[in-house]
Amino acid sequence: MNTVVIIAPMRPPSLLRLAGRSFWLLFGGIWFAVGTPFLLTALWQAFFGGADRTMIVVFGVLGAVFGGIGGFLFFREAALIRLRHRLWRSGQTAEAEVLKVSSTSYTFNGVNQMEILYRYRDRRGAVYMGRTGPIPPGEAQQFEAGEAGTVRYDPDRPHLSVWTGKSS
Repeated sequence: MNTVVIIAPMRPPSLLRLAGRSFWLLFGGIWFAVGTPFLLTALWQAFFGGADRTMIVVFGVLGAVFGGIGGFLFFREAALIRLRHRLWRSGQTAEAEVLKVSSTSYTFNGVNQMEILYRYRDRRGAVYMGRTGPIPPGEAQQFEAGEAGTVRYDPDRPHLSVWTGKSS
């Protein structure tokens, strides 16, 4: 009797899962959430309150710094998460070669994160390089230099790619 094994294609992670793994989205969101009330308080006091000028300036500067930095980090990371999600869903699949698996300076819950550097060819034969960004050691240590994996890239902008894991 012959046995047929059907391997289901790996499902792309949800936007929520991608967002939940993003330090910069969380960090930026917290700073933005802290800075916005400071800035709003300064504006309210400047136009409607009777607070002295020093308080308005201090709250305004704190709000602008925290809110500005936090907003920049939050919205930039949100755009990158949407890009990764789009590439997972509809990007062109290509085989990639692992060039290097290395440790990063990022830690998450006390665990030093790792990164995979990879190379792939688009459908025209042009060679591109990519990085996974910080990933858990358990995922990264499944690969060694020279092994094959898969990526998905944007056919219109092939330098944009997302690592999807082991080759089938």
